[in-house]
Amino acid sequence: MTEPANVEDRPLIVSVNLTTACNLACTYCHAIHRRESIDDACVTRVAEGVGRLTGEPVQIVPFGGEPLVAWPRLRALVEQSEGHGVRRFMLCTNGLLLDRPKLEYFMDHDVEVTLSWDGVAPAQDALRVYADGRGTSDEIERVFDMIRGVCREPLHMRITVSPDTAAHFGDSVAYVFDRLGDRPGVKLCFMPVSTAPWSEVQLASLRSGLRTAAEALVRHRRAGHSVAFAYNECLRAHELGEQILFSDEPHGHACLWGVKMLGVDTDGGVYPCHTMIELRGEQREHLCMGNVADGVPDLRRRLELMPPPEGNPYHACFAWNLVNSGDPFEVPEVYRFLYRAFLEESLRVVEQLVPAQLALAEGRAAELLARAARWDEELRGRPRPSVVNPLGPAVR
Repeated sequence: MTEPANVEDRPLIVSVNLTTACNLACTYCHAIHRRESIDDACVTRVAEGVGRLTGEPVQIVPFGGEPLVAWPRLRALVEQSEGHGVRRFMLCTNGLLLDRPKLEYFMDHDVEVTLSWDGVAPAQDALRVYADGRGTSDEIERVFDMIRGVCREPLHMRITVSPDTAAHFGDSVAYVFDRLGDRPGVKLCFMPVSTAPWSEVQLASLRSGLRTAAEALVRHRRAGHSVAFAYNECLRAHELGEQILFSDEPHGHACLWGVKMLGVDTDGGVYPCHTMIELRGEQREHLCMGNVADGVPDLRRRLELMPPPEGNPYHACFAWNLVNSGDPFEVPEVYRFLYRAFLEESLRVVEQLVPAQLALAEGRAAELLARAARWDEELRGRPRPSVVNPLGPAVR
């Protein structure tokens, strides 16, 4: 499903933390393992509260942990929300608890599924592991086979790239395109692990992998396959090629935090983004916007901590930066590196697929790089929020 570029036209995304438990122990995951689960009453309150919104399109996102660990409550959330008029759902899963009945259930209820997958076997087995250290590449292959045989809708994948798996990045992207590219459509999003330092060698591997990914994208597009490659799944506007160059400037690069995105924790607390839930309790107490037990609060509440009007060109997640560094304006260097590389490869894609637009694309890329420089300058001049109250007062 294609997302509108304009923020105001996008659905309100309400992520509901069904459980903090997971069947895996991925090496890069920083989620809190509180082993808490939402209760039935909270599920009902979320469904009823969101359903009372008038004229506001909503997308419910069951998440965790691993949302399939809480299968009965996941179904309850979907079906009760449907009863209150919600028609859009999306979840991200590691896929290892998927089976044919669950996939068919998701198709019957219009649940868009994103499979978290970390690439070819050396990458998957290095990052996505069980608690005893066993890898999962063989199992994810069986999931691929099942998805290929069952799914009638476009497929969505999410890959995490760490400094240790950067050397496999390009091969991983090419692999999933080659394996699934002839399906009704494949969109692959990726995110680098931004909390670990990246050496020059690792960044060079990431850059080389991006070139391989772009070549795979061009090859499949020329074969008539509907494939897309982007980074930062929250924004969904920054696909490699024409879209990053020609997407809507005022809104296409903007974070949705506090405007079109909310997170509901297992205890019913409502936060401006589900990433806030990963903060320790004492860090996030002042971020809580209310509790669904008292009725869903104003879902259009806008917060002071937002990107400048032009948006965030690096696609760095403010909430993620706050969780990991305490400073939402501390943009990891890997994002700056990737932004330039993404623009360079997008120009190559345009040159090969739509050469008539190359001159226009080159001008647009120069504008975006200048915009990124202005962003850097503004960040240096902005006061950093305190750790005690990083958001400041709410703007209502």
